[in-house]
Amino acid sequence: MNNRLVIGVPCERTEGEKRLALTPEAVELLTDAGHHILLETGAGLGINYSDNQYADCGAEIVSTPTEVFQADVILKILPPLPGEVTLMKSRSTLFSMIQLNRFPRESYEGLIYKRITALAYEMISDRQGDYPVMNTLNEIEGIAAVNIASCLLSSMHGGKGVLLGGIPGVPPTEVVILGAGTAGTVAARTALGMGPL
Repeated sequence: MNNRLVIGVPCERTEGEKRLALTPEAVELLTDAGHHILLETGAGLGINYSDNQYADCGAEIVSTPTEVFQADVILKILPPLPGEVTLMKSRSTLFSMIQLNRFPRESYEGLIYKRITALAYEMISDRQGDYPVMNTLNEIEGIAAVNIASCLLSSMHGGKGVLLGGIPGVPPTEVVILGAGTAGTVAARTALGMGPL
């Protein structure tokens, strides 16, 4: 197949980052389309997927980041670290966030030197001027914010045992959401769905 791509999915090396660019289901869609996926061993553990689950969907599990970064296309979440740019082959393509406040100058210089085409998720827009990737991330954040708040209000996590929706005889909790962008709007819908005022 002439259009076959080798797509690399490395582990995220920034502390606390658990997200990954592909789930096993997405890997299966790409391999069914004829592409080859290289997944660094352990990359899916942060999102509770094992290497075996990825392998069962067609990914090749490799043991070193060097192997992954030799792919035609690299899929990451956070911007590449300078050491990761060093491992990338020239003229490859990178998909990741840029996050200017976290993007080291050495990484920029390395991408330029190697002539790597880099696409930032947060800058992908459609013809209407919307940012579909960022809108999706904001929707996830809005839902997660209410769920996390609900969890933290429970007595199991040191809260006062408050239920957002209340129960018969106990009024629902009042919720205040700051902001009315995508995340705030989705948070409001989520909170209303749980029953608070």
